Amino acid sequence: MPSEMQERIAIAISGAPFPSANSRRKALAVMKAMREPTRVMLDAGVAYALNVTVSGAGSWSEYIATKHRHMIDREISLAEGGKDD
Repeated sequence: MPSEMQERIAIAISGAPFPSANSRRKALAVMKAMREPTRVMLDAGVAYALNVTVSGAGSWSEYIATKHRHMIDREISLAEGGKDD
């Protein structure tokens, strides 16, 4: 059974609400490629961590989720033509 993330990626790849086994295999490959953070992702994560406290984020779960989003968003920004600071 695919994980929730694998299913999300497979849907994004296939454009279908019920992706094929091939889309799920591709999604797993994407997940494995993203396993190691890039330098840009690490920089974004560290910048977030240095500027936000766990209590300021509301909870550990929210802190980690927001840090993760900052890391991924930085890569998306670069992929869409943003500048590498």
